[in-house]
Amino acid sequence: QKLNPFKGLNEFLSAALATRCFSTCLSNRYLAEVAACIEATIPFRGDKPMDGLYERLTKANKLFNLGMKEEEVEAAVQRAADFANRDLYNFTLSNKAVFLSNTWNLLPESNISLRNTRVFRVSDFTHALLKMTGFFNSLDPESLFHNFRSSPPDELITELTEKARVNIMIASTYMNCKLLAISVLAAFAELTGGDAPVAMFLGDLPEPHHISPSIEDLIVPKKRHKNLTLDERVLALLRDGREGESDFDIKTSPMAAFIYSEIGDDGLKEAMTLLSHPMDKQHSKALLLSLPKRCVAEIGMACSHIAITRSNLLKDL
Repeated sequence: QKLNPFKGLNEFLSAALATRCFSTCLSNRYLAEVAACIEATIPFRGDKPMDGLYERLTKANKLFNLGMKEEEVEAAVQRAADFANRDLYNFTLSNKAVFLSNTWNLLPESNISLRNTRVFRVSDFTHALLKMTGFFNSLDPESLFHNFRSSPPDELITELTEKARVNIMIASTYMNCKLLAISVLAAFAELTGGDAPVAMFLGDLPEPHHISPSIEDLIVPKKRHKNLTLDERVLALLRDGREGESDFDIKTSPMAAFIYSEIGDDGLKEAMTLLSHPMDKQHSKALLLSLPKRCVAEIGMACSHIAITRSNLLKDL
């Protein structure tokens, strides 16, 4: 079986290591149950993955003489389903700031450039957000939580799925706002000399013994216009911040909050169609022209106070 590095390979290696580590103290039967629990954590699968796990565990039971009764195989799969659901419990958190913070901190795992918090470029951040945004926009909440023969109960699976559906919807809009904001920054960079470190435009990340100008000091998100439709929960998350700090980004998103408060959901949807990566001059101009002039002017002026070497060019935009 060929394993996808993003869907199964990590869990296979975890199961291989776990069974090897416990091989001296657990029988093959219990090693198989451990492996079943880990296999069940392969995320975002439809088509009743626990049914497939039951069939494979039943075959392994016969092939390797594990000595499990039918009801024990069933109980092992139900235990695996419960274990897998707990692994994705973050998707059901009622505190959206905590949910997003936990998700946000996964970005460096799949984006090596973000691990070097001082020098990653606008294009690096755009690429990372593009992947994360695509993930949330395509994520089906029905693929998260599973049971086997009504254990855990069907009602619990429905409850968890609905909680996840709300969080995914909020996260999708939040990520779209973040992607739009970094794309605006990419447009500014492209029209004033090309790609550059994010810190050049937004300022250095805060440190205990070092204070320097940053975008959060220069852009203050405003209350939404009365005629705009937007998600107040998303605006609050952008304005007030995720729950925890990260090593590569401040937890508030003043520029994204400012843009979202100016354009609302309809403007966000329209602007998303104009994004391009890598950014070129044509798309840069089209994106900036699609936004309110005062919005572009205020962001450009704020960045001009930080990106000193491009100050005049930014002011001209």
